[in-house]
Amino acid sequence: MLRLFAGFCLLLAAGPMCGQSARIEDIGIHGHYRFGIPVSVRVQLANPTAQPIAVALQFRLESGHSGTLTDVFSQSVTMPANSQVELDVPLVFRNTYMGNGYGRFLVLEARSPAGLFAYDKRDLNGGASNFVLILCNDDQACRQAEALFTITTSADEQADAQRGAQPSYIFVPSREPLPDWWAYAAAEYVVLARPPSSLSSTQQLSLEGYMRQGGRLVLPESLMGDSSFLAPYRQGAASGKAELIGLGQLYRFAALDSQLASLFGRNNHQPVGPAFWQALPGSGIMKYSRSRLAINFHFPRFAWLLWWLAAYILAVGLLNFTLLNRYDRREWGWATVPAIAILFSIGLYISSSSQRPKSLQLDEVAVYHLDDSSSLAASSIGLRVSTPHHADLTLSAPPGLLWDNPRDMPRDDFGLGISLNNADTNHGWNIQLGPLQQFPLQLSQWSFADFDFLGIRQFPGTVSHPDATHLLNRTGQSFRQAVYLDHDAIYSLGPVPAGALVDLAASPHRRLSPADLAQMTFNYNLDAPPLKGSSLQDLLENNAALASHFSPGNGAFVGIAGGPVPEIDLVDRSFIHKSYALTIVAIKAAAP
Repeated sequence: MLRLFAGFCLLLAAGPMCGQSARIEDIGIHGHYRFGIPVSVRVQLANPTAQPIAVALQFRLESGHSGTLTDVFSQSVTMPANSQVELDVPLVFRNTYMGNGYGRFLVLEARSPAGLFAYDKRDLNGGASNFVLILCNDDQACRQAEALFTITTSADEQADAQRGAQPSYIFVPSREPLPDWWAYAAAEYVVLARPPSSLSSTQQLSLEGYMRQGGRLVLPESLMGDSSFLAPYRQGAASGKAELIGLGQLYRFAALDSQLASLFGRNNHQPVGPAFWQALPGSGIMKYSRSRLAINFHFPRFAWLLWWLAAYILAVGLLNFTLLNRYDRREWGWATVPAIAILFSIGLYISSSSQRPKSLQLDEVAVYHLDDSSSLAASSIGLRVSTPHHADLTLSAPPGLLWDNPRDMPRDDFGLGISLNNADTNHGWNIQLGPLQQFPLQLSQWSFADFDFLGIRQFPGTVSHPDATHLLNRTGQSFRQAVYLDHDAIYSLGPVPAGALVDLAASPHRRLSPADLAQMTFNYNLDAPPLKGSSLQDLLENNAALASHFSPGNGAFVGIAGGPVPEIDLVDRSFIHKSYALTIVAIKAAAP
């Protein structure tokens, strides 16, 4: 009955009888979204009363089958008096909702101190198609661009369409730029078919952030006008070829014409989506860096157990009875065999648990990707929470970071045992999104949990070549160690303070053959042992080689520093906090 009344209130659009209202305006981008990556859910809130109210929003991702997981996301907001606002909330629709045959639903409940006042339920029946977002100024421009892209297809795709096959892409025109970079996550491409000057600085930053975090941004130069938007990357004639920037790609075409439209033909179709959807190089760097810098614990491998068993058999069956036979004390075997077994058990326990967590610890590894033309960086934050005992914990993170955990948490590779503290929702996610993000979790003894976040960070400056033989560090960061990789050599720079001018000619270096570069690039080992002390050269060299992918044929600076991300915390717990910041800068070759 209460839900029917709340739905009636929504139909009345916050009339005087009902007061406050809340409803879902959009899921994804005009109803297009993907499972397994962040989805922007737009909620419209109204408070027509003369008093401000605190509103608790709860989003539930449900399946029509009662035995499946239910995920809960919560957000708290304060509504001013006589106000109406739109709120974009980042949710993740897990992949396990797909194909269960029972239907999928997003439920919104809004509560004030007086109780539930709004209820909205939407069927999640989309999210499967590849789509290209076209940002245009007016309806006519949107229709023209959509028609151009739809008509300009290859002959093969036209023949496929006649047979009823699905096109490579669906084209989604929109006059509404999104305020947050992560809201573009599901789009395979974003075509900016309007002057950047018509966008606010926040909207321009969102587009650039989407590109740097793995998206594909397409610019028709004839529509760009005299704009500073991405000016360092828009020098020279537009070639239509992809330029790697951060983790993403920038395409520049002369005009919004058939040449640009051919990018979306079947012959050019690229099934690899944004960084959210596929494991791009940044993901490998994070996994590798966290495996070397954060605490690790593994059960003994089978070969290791076989060696212990062989040693035990040798000690009991050969050494023990040889000595007892020699001294004619074979009856002592009733005591020596159990004694040896106890000693081996103690040794086995000590050896196998030597790397176990010994205290509650939070390891933080940040990886920043930028280049020498801009100080804006795509950031990846990898956290590892470890405990020596069973613990109920709550991880807290600032709202500016986007939670991008592996697709189906909880899962086995989070350590020896982890579950989210959510007994009322079949052990699904139970996440507080704001004002601070909070993630409750339960850790078993000797276990750890990994959390991943994405963001955009503005540095004071970048690392660049003032001339052919020097590097200038204007990032504001003091690096404990750094390396520089160019096309045929790797330089060990040692400590690089903020503002330092590094002389490459005076730095120790070694020449690299093409075979060396290939081996460094592809042969990094995720099972390598954790680094001890300050020995970071191996870590930096391997990551430098990976970073060279972002600027082929040019250089890559890689430096490591400290400094935790503010507001990352374990709520109401004392713990050891270790932080590492890895900065990777793609650098163009300097003129001789």
